Parts: sequence; C-alpha cells; structure tokens
Amino acid sequence: MTLSPGHDTIVREALLGLQFRDAVDGRVVAEGLQVEIEDLWQPRRRQALMANRSGVFALHRFAGQRGFGDDDIDSPQVANRFRVTARDTLGRYVATSVSPPVPGDGLFAPRAAGSPPGLTRHVPLFSAATRPVPVAMASLRAELRECGHDDRPVRWARLELWLGSERLAEGLADDAGRVMLVFPLPRPRAPVLRASPAAAGTYFDWSVTLRAFSQAGLPTDPIPDLEDLFAQPEVGLLQGASPPVPLAPLTLHAGETLIAASPPSSFLYVAE
Repeated sequence: MTLSPGHDTIVREALLGLQFRDAVDGRVVAEGLQVEIEDLWQPRRRQALMANRSGVFALHRFAGQRGFGDDDIDSPQVANRFRVTARDTLGRYVATSVSPPVPGDGLFAPRAAGSPPGLTRHVPLFSAATRPVPVAMASLRAELRECGHDDRPVRWARLELWLGSERLAEGLADDAGRVMLVFPLPRPRAPVLRASPAAAGTYFDWSVTLRAFSQAGLPTDPIPDLEDLFAQPEVGLLQGASPPVPLAPLTLHAGETLIAASPPSSFLYVAE
C-alpha cells in the first residue's frame, strides 16, 4: 500500500495512557510530575514517561512490547505486572502509585478512586502537607500517630471530612503520617430568626466530622497502590489517647486552617 502525503497518516497507538488531575479542582496536572513505569517481573526495567500537550503520560515502547497496532503487541494484557509511580517535584501532591494493565484500553483510571463531577478516566492527585493553600479555599491539617505512640506515624491513611451528609473533602496521609485536606468553604449557615448582629459571624462556622480509613503495616517504600489505599477499612480517631476517647465533631471557621489533634499532643491519634 502506498501512502499519499497530505491524505494518509500513520496512527501510533500507545500501550498505556495516564492523565493526572488535582483531586480538589479537577484540573490536569503535568508540570512538575516525575512519572515512571516499572516492570515488577523484571524490577530493573524502569522507564520515565513524558506528558504530551494534553497532559497525558503515554507509553509507546517498553521492554520488548510495541504499540503500533493490536497485531504488533507482543504480550496480552496483564494485571499487576506494571507499576506507575508519580512524584511531584513541586511539593503539591502526595506521591501516588497505580498498577495499570499493559497494554491498556484508553486512559487508565483506578477503581474506587472518586472523581470530581463530570471527570472520568484519570488518576487523582491528593494534596500534600507542603502544598500552598489556594486562595479562597479552606484547609485541614493533621499528623497521624498510633494511639499513644508519638514516634509511630500512620502512613497512607485516607481521610474524609463531612458536613452532615455532604463530603467536603478527602485526602491521603504521606509516608510520615502528615495530611492536608483542601476544599471550598461550605455555604454560610442559615441565619437564626431575631438573631443579633453580633451573631452574624457564626454563620461562617460549621460543625464537621472527620473519618479515617487505615491499615497497619503499610510500607514507606514502595508507595502502596492507590486502589489498595481506597480499600482500607475505617478506623477510629481519638480525641484523647489515655483513656481512648473518640474524636468529637470539629468546628470549621472561615479564614482559619482547621488543625485536628488530640490535646495536649499536637498529633491526631488513630485507634489500634
């Protein structure tokens, strides 16, 4: 077959495509990300992935596999053989690891990882404790420790912040147990009839509930798979470690970072 210039094109199909998005606002993130794929069957085989103009990190060739067409792919689709790790060199996001099948079918998306409305087929990135809080956004900070042990961080826990039946935010702790949730402020509370002007400030206070999901023994390295982190069971958060007292609802104030801790400690303890 002869190709006609200007009329015929060669379509090069990628073996894998991943697009990373900010879990707070859904925007595509490519700048500052170091993305690497590793063959777990042959751990020395690693390859950096580069983003295209659409912010998609694509894999075209890797370890004897080719991506020029279905007939040219040397291996069938295999699950849990390949691991992709994304690290943010700008300190905005917690490091993330996923295990996509290669070759893939379109953009990869981990199961159970919630997506912002209208956005699908992406890998979410969760805020790191070193992320600057965007203007007009609220935030919660905590350092997670095992109950009564200030030297034992609770790594990779998933946290959710709730206002009644509405989930305001979710996020992940890093390998040191540090977590930050970033989220839009809720709507002002409805004013109370016949309330004095002095009470107007209370319209911007909200009673919120923090929930945690964690599993003991997760490693510092390698980074656990994102799907495994979303499968962690719920655990208790403690307002007091000795004796253990469940964490009470917290008060969110507009314009202030909410610090979750188990006084008098600066840490937030997680029940065993």
